[in-house]
Amino acid sequence: MALITGAPSFNTRFLKLVLESEPKLSVEHFIQRMNEWEPAIANFWRQSYDLIILDNFPTSTIPSRWSTDLSRKLGRGRTAIVLVAGEALVEDKLLAYLPIFGLQPFGEEIGLGSQFSVEAVPESNDPMKIFELDWSQFPPLSPKISVEPGAEGMTTTAQLSTLSPVPLIITGKIPSFDQKNQTVRRSVFTSADLWQLYFRGKGAEVNSAVKDYWASLFRWLVAMSGEEDRYFRMTKSAFQRGEEVMIEGTFPRLNTKQLQEGIWWRILHPDMGETLVPLSKEDANDMWKGSFIAAEPGRYQYWTFMGDEQFSIEEPHGIFLVEQALLELKNVYLDKESLEGISESTGGGYMPWSERLNLIDRLSIKSRKEVFSQTVDLSHWPPFLILLVVFLAAEWALRRGRGLQ
Repeated sequence: MALITGAPSFNTRFLKLVLESEPKLSVEHFIQRMNEWEPAIANFWRQSYDLIILDNFPTSTIPSRWSTDLSRKLGRGRTAIVLVAGEALVEDKLLAYLPIFGLQPFGEEIGLGSQFSVEAVPESNDPMKIFELDWSQFPPLSPKISVEPGAEGMTTTAQLSTLSPVPLIITGKIPSFDQKNQTVRRSVFTSADLWQLYFRGKGAEVNSAVKDYWASLFRWLVAMSGEEDRYFRMTKSAFQRGEEVMIEGTFPRLNTKQLQEGIWWRILHPDMGETLVPLSKEDANDMWKGSFIAAEPGRYQYWTFMGDEQFSIEEPHGIFLVEQALLELKNVYLDKESLEGISESTGGGYMPWSERLNLIDRLSIKSRKEVFSQTVDLSHWPPFLILLVVFLAAEWALRRGRGLQ
């Protein structure tokens, strides 16, 4: 995932604290310093992410084209995005980003800068459905941006209580920009004082609840938890024809019958049709993995499901692209079965390239002491012959010097 910080703040520290507590979430942090980014923001545009977090963003120095470029980037996949308001955020700049989040400007004037108590929304249709939090135990907050749900699927899950309550957290799923039969997950925190919920909380138990809530929200946004209760991902979203495509993920809380039925990876290509790949489980880390060879270029859709599950094909769990490559690569692949057979028949073992770092652990290394000796024939040893010539010349010179024959 990517964390985009327009200006570092106490919110940034809290967000990083939550993300560091989630080992499954790998984060690239881009920080704007004046007109420069650290690291280079070009890396952000080149990479694909499951989740993008906009922290104290957009600021006054962000170019206007950012909103258009971000919409295009999000349209290429099912990337989730969350906005956390900050003091440096410019609301006029934010207007261009509202369609991305399924929001619209709030219809009434609110007292920006004033503080209001936090409360849950009565009968809220919270799409997370995974965490209950008593908002009344937190200090009052000030609204920073005045927005409300503007698209079907977005809903207010917490609010600031005024004469006309102001949305504090807006969360939901809206149709994808490019593929209307798919949905993407969005969330917005409208106050710049998120950090106060944690750093000014009333005791360790309250602080832990805030941290757990945001960790659960991030997991829901990247579909690691929630109504599907499953999370699968690939190392990249584009492959070359003939390349091995790999997937890995988790299916928590499987019962015995479901384990017997197995976990499957269903891949659909418009020309090749359907491919079913069984997934295998690694007991060490409870990860399910599978792979297949992308023989034809094009756009692939995929689903992960249990063998006894009546899944729907209306919304795929993911999409990846296979690009055109050399014709010679069409049927190039690793013959795993043959390699395993050769290894077994010769008393060896087979390991895929992805496990090469574990090779040293499987080697049986025994120490052995060896003594080496070398014999030199002095008559053929060049230093000895040179020394002999030197001695003979010295003896001849000495005899001549004394007048001896």
